[in-house]
Amino acid sequence: MRRWCNTVVASAAVLAASAGFSRGACAAAPASAAEPPLPSQRAGHVGIDAALTASPHGPTVSTLGAALRLSAEYRFASGLGLSLAGGTSSVSLDVEGQRSRSGTFPGNVLLGVRLERAPFPGLQLGASLRAGAPLALYPGGIDDNRLAELAYAMAAAAQGFVEPFLWQPNVVPVVLGAQATLRTVDWLTMRAQLAPAHLISVNQRPSRWAIATQLDAAAAFRPFLAHVGLNHFASTLPLENRDRAQLALRAGAGALLDEQRVLLDVSMGLDDPYGAFQSAPHPWWGVSIVVESSFGTAIPASRSRP
Repeated sequence: MRRWCNTVVASAAVLAASAGFSRGACAAAPASAAEPPLPSQRAGHVGIDAALTASPHGPTVSTLGAALRLSAEYRFASGLGLSLAGGTSSVSLDVEGQRSRSGTFPGNVLLGVRLERAPFPGLQLGASLRAGAPLALYPGGIDDNRLAELAYAMAAAAQGFVEPFLWQPNVVPVVLGAQATLRTVDWLTMRAQLAPAHLISVNQRPSRWAIATQLDAAAAFRPFLAHVGLNHFASTLPLENRDRAQLALRAGAGALLDEQRVLLDVSMGLDDPYGAFQSAPHPWWGVSIVVESSFGTAIPASRSRP
């Protein structure tokens, strides 16, 4: 419980600091200063995040996992937008002395509404509400349930806990979101996001609260793009008696084209239970190829996606 409280306080502090710094930085700029060019000024946006991982791995255990996350968003000129996200997770497990097992499991589907505003040049604020269809369900049977549990944990870790609510099993996620994006100079964009959620159980386990926090900095020198970020996820109730709270690092580089963005990202856990600095010497990691594309009519630059 103490770790949960610390997470909430730290998350709120990160978002508040970002917004406060944003106000100061934007107020210092002349009112007539033009906003920096943004990668996408189209109403529609689709994205694919395909991750591979071979963790966990040990002397008697070897795994191979793949996580596919699909997302789509459409934004209107008013600043209101609709979003949809889903995915699948596949895993192959080999344990010494046991038969090999593999399976593919669907993730939850998240449907949301979002409102964005740009109160100052270079600063963009947003709020969102999303609800999920509980497709991430255990199939039944002890062995199959454990394999599904592993697949969902691997998917979240492989993608650096960017969208952990897709991979929460046996729940209906209801997620609030607050985002702040600041473009301090032409080439640097900073983003903070806070997403508390209520995970409503669909089986005999109790419902629980969770929170996801993201902090990211991206530098763009067209056509090159690089970013580094920290993601944190925590919940009030351990899943299957295991604490799933995790701090993860995600960094990558790629190309920023007219209407597309292509990235090669690497994710790694930092603390317990899956991190590089955990008590066990086997950190969980993932390598992702991210492809994002924009389409549709042009929207005001102040409301376009950073």
